[in-house]
Amino acid sequence: MEKAEKVQILRDLVSINTIGGNELEAAQYLKSVFDKYGIKNEVRPLQDNRANLVAEIGSGKPVLVVSGHLDVVAVNEQEWQSDPFTLTEKDGQFYGRGTADMKSGMAAFVIAMIEAQQAQQPQHGTVCLLATADEEVGEIGAAAFYEDGTMKDADALLLGEPTGYLLVHTHTGAVDLQIQAHGQAAHSSRPQTGVNAVENLIEVLDLIKNNVLKKTQYTISPVLKKPTLFNIDCFHGGEQVNTIPSAAEAEVNIRTISEYPNDQIIDIVNKSIAAYNELNKGQITYKVTTNLIPISGNPDSRLIKLIQKIAQPYYQALNDTPAKIQQHQHAAELMGVFLMLQIKFSPLVPWGEQMLPNSFMIAPAEPIMLFLDLAMKRLTNLMNIFPNRCFLILLTFIVNYLQTILFPSPKLKNQPLLKNTKPVCYPAFSNNYWYNKYYHQATSIF
Repeated sequence: MEKAEKVQILRDLVSINTIGGNELEAAQYLKSVFDKYGIKNEVRPLQDNRANLVAEIGSGKPVLVVSGHLDVVAVNEQEWQSDPFTLTEKDGQFYGRGTADMKSGMAAFVIAMIEAQQAQQPQHGTVCLLATADEEVGEIGAAAFYEDGTMKDADALLLGEPTGYLLVHTHTGAVDLQIQAHGQAAHSSRPQTGVNAVENLIEVLDLIKNNVLKKTQYTISPVLKKPTLFNIDCFHGGEQVNTIPSAAEAEVNIRTISEYPNDQIIDIVNKSIAAYNELNKGQITYKVTTNLIPISGNPDSRLIKLIQKIAQPYYQALNDTPAKIQQHQHAAELMGVFLMLQIKFSPLVPWGEQMLPNSFMIAPAEPIMLFLDLAMKRLTNLMNIFPNRCFLILLTFIVNYLQTILFPSPKLKNQPLLKNTKPVCYPAFSNNYWYNKYYHQATSIF
């Protein structure tokens, strides 16, 4: 294909407004492109104007599935210097909604399949493109492919999300909860005649959070170096200031790690709410709105190694400095992912024996000291929440005393050094319905 033809595919995709829907138009456009080049494909309508598309080249095993989404996030056109739905080139860069996430990735897959077909490839096996609807919100497109068995023969799965030629090999999962408190309205001068739903919701959120963190705080992902994260992100309740509220609702996002799986988190939530309902007036109900498991896989798979080899010259062309790479890494860690690099001026991460700074020594007694240090931090947090709980002050004093007496030296250099075992790390590509449903079975042949 000529360069102009390739750019035109991206230009056409960007011109189709797929914010929160209208993937049917984009899927029909891709069908016309594949039909032009004689590639087998099918548009699979979903609800309203939403649709998936599947296309295949080759035959037999192994089956490599490449996938991306057709929808994009919303735009604020006042913040744009160009039309977001017109592909605009400036200073060697393309601008337009989806040029990064991820109509460019979709165009790249389409172009690759066309050129592979023209080169009479693959000679062994199948490449299958799955273009999905609704990735940005509900992931109904990926769910549909899973439920209709499209992925049952897949041996490997590759996603074209924008990562700057970096491989993401570990990703947190997510459990989203919608929690509702049902109370009884009353006048604020007679609160005893009602049931305050806002107060009940605050109390049960605190109970759930404490129970989740109590169970998970010492279970740390060796790759992400973080435990389960609990976030209360939305809270709605009450109608006016002089009325006891009869209803309240909150939304919670829990970022999970492989070492403490989602079903155990949900079980803690369920038991916490049941216990609260048994002892209090009013009722708390909840539903799980998102349940995406953490992602893990084999960083030494043939597929990962091949991607590293192919992508390396393109990555080096970016001229990223070590400082910029470190910025990428820090941003990824904050988002709950772990990047794998393989370039000449940076080691493959995680760093194995170099995982910890050379000045940091681990001695047999040090885990206890680290535990006490963590306990101190937890106690400080509790004291900020419950400043009047004097026993916490006493407990803090005891812990501090033990730490001072038992571990006067933070380095403990005279103790035998524990060898730093190489951490378990895995490849993954994003936190999507895809990977949560079947990525664990998709890398066996590669």
